[in-house]
Amino acid sequence: MPSRTSISSKRVQLSTWLTRIVVNEAAARRRSAHRGGDGESSAALATLASSDPSPEHQAYACELHRMLEQAVDSLSEPYRLVFMLREVEGMSTTQTGLALGLGDEVVKRDSIAPAQ
Repeated sequence: MPSRTSISSKRVQLSTWLTRIVVNEAAARRRSAHRGGDGESSAALATLASSDPSPEHQAYACELHRMLEQAVDSLSEPYRLVFMLREVEGMSTTQTGLALGLGDEVVKRDSIAPAQ
């Protein structure tokens, strides 16, 4: 059975690979749009300016979402609660402390500790 480190490393490699695909495709489309000046380049510009995400971007976003969710789920409960209230709900240190019955220093410590 593969170790967590090797699985995590493969996930990072996949997300890096997907990012490079997206960046290279965008650069190629931009170069093509600058060269042409015809209807095809206008279509390329429209594609670049489109608000619809490309399949590559959708795959990257899905993978990133899954990895972030796993990372948050792996936190112990005290850290996860502080993280969710501070980063997701946007609460201040004081508000988080009041909601959890903790002092500001404990909230600050629990906000920093998982990142170290």
